[in-house]
Amino acid sequence: MEGYQLKDKKSSDVKCKNCGGGMEFNPENQELQCLHCNSIINFETGERVVKKPFENMEQEFQSWDKESVLVRCTNCGSKEVVSSKNIAHKCSFCGSTKMGNTNDLPGIKPNGVLPFIITEKQSTVNFMKWLKKRWFTPSDLKKTARINTFSGVYTPTWSYDDEIHTHYKGVLTRTETRRVGDRTESYTVSFPVRGKRDDSFTDILVPVGQKIDRVSFKRLEPFKFATLRIFNSNYLAGFTASHYSINATEAWKSAVQYMKSDITRRIVQKHNADGVSYLDMDLTHKNTKYSYILLPIWVCNYFYKQKLYNFFINGNTGKVTGKVPRSAIKIILFILFVLGLLVVLAMLGANS
Repeated sequence: MEGYQLKDKKSSDVKCKNCGGGMEFNPENQELQCLHCNSIINFETGERVVKKPFENMEQEFQSWDKESVLVRCTNCGSKEVVSSKNIAHKCSFCGSTKMGNTNDLPGIKPNGVLPFIITEKQSTVNFMKWLKKRWFTPSDLKKTARINTFSGVYTPTWSYDDEIHTHYKGVLTRTETRRVGDRTESYTVSFPVRGKRDDSFTDILVPVGQKIDRVSFKRLEPFKFATLRIFNSNYLAGFTASHYSINATEAWKSAVQYMKSDITRRIVQKHNADGVSYLDMDLTHKNTKYSYILLPIWVCNYFYKQKLYNFFINGNTGKVTGKVPRSAIKIILFILFVLGLLVVLAMLGANS
């Protein structure tokens, strides 16, 4: 990967008015730039994304099937929303060209987008720095690994704001210690609790893309929402958008479960407890708002010894997460080192 060069950009369906060439969104200057004559179009409106009342969600859905199509990779099964004018498209997740139109609609049109800020070149640098910090990777990884795909993909995400009033009652537990003779022992104390509280949540994210798992998404957080913009298809020029796999109702259930877990944590902390025997909570939601946004993620993979490894890069902050091959020799040597260190410490302790 040391000799990795940026690939040629794919042609865009946005055409330059000067020369007719394809234009792409440039993360560096946040403008459309022609791939041939370098002409620039500034389309920034400065409008802020305003979250909408949750009770109006179903009525306000807009489809973007007039400007987009949903394609499916026959190799890995991923679904992506691409421009209806873009007839040549490679899968962002496996690089296959075996893409076919589906009979499904592209779905709900986003009302917000967090544009790419980190370029492909910057992402490559960040990846190499991240790779160097992986202790147990094979020594020849950086020299022999071969980049397969490097694609900018917007992943669909529901974002919620909520205010919750909670009545609760239950039994919490706390671990305490006591002296028994010449030793100290631990024991568990259970005690009843009852109360009410008010909590507010902002930008609770529920990713609903198909191929980026929840664990990887959480590792890529946080995203900086200062640059969140009203959705404009120009931001997708040269990029793609992943299709959502979870509908609005199921996404809201996930958000509620997260907030409920966080409120439980806060109750436990308030009562200086460290466990829950049982806890009943009656939640009342108010001023619940939502937005359906696209978040920028570089979706990448590479081959090492004929095996494919995936990694993801936050297109807003540059944070990296992913899988790497492990060196059995390095792991064994590390274990032997630790065991040897423990033996030395035990011997020193016995001598003293």
